[in-house]
Amino acid sequence: MMLPPAPKPISFEFTAELKEWQEELAQGTFNQPGNKQSLEQKRNNAMSGVFLEHALILQGAIKNPAKFDKTDEYSYCWDVDWYNYLTEVKRCAMDDRTNWFTFFSKQVKTMCKNLDIVQLLIVGDYRIMENNIVNVKWLLMSNPQNFRANMKPCKIQDSDQTRYYYNHHNSETILIKDCANG
Repeated sequence: MMLPPAPKPISFEFTAELKEWQEELAQGTFNQPGNKQSLEQKRNNAMSGVFLEHALILQGAIKNPAKFDKTDEYSYCWDVDWYNYLTEVKRCAMDDRTNWFTFFSKQVKTMCKNLDIVQLLIVGDYRIMENNIVNVKWLLMSNPQNFRANMKPCKIQDSDQTRYYYNHHNSETILIKDCANG
């Protein structure tokens, strides 16, 4: 698979429209049967999606038009169409010392479950600055078919929690933070 152009770092204002989108996502997932998270947790989770997806939309991506519906995987397993690839957008941390990305178990399970639909994975991070300005930077872009093969589980020290680490060193991943994307 030939990867499309990588997105660029971008800044934008956290507007009332984005807050409404965040609330819509949070309410939609909060009201689903089987939900065990508080509305505030859902709002926090939705914020990452809103910021990262909006950053791609500002660069030409097309937002998944479907409303969240747990019975329709096409409504939730991809976020945007980026250069004709159904794309899952994730936020995660990167260990600069090892070039491994940290994902939580739920993110890994979701990604692996939807590999038949998702065609591209883009990982980014954001910071909220003064005056409600959001700075988004991109970390990696990958063929999600490589996702499962490059994930390694690891127990967190002094905890029962498992996190997964993704090694980006393979032929179908671009480490965006090191790219001078042209």
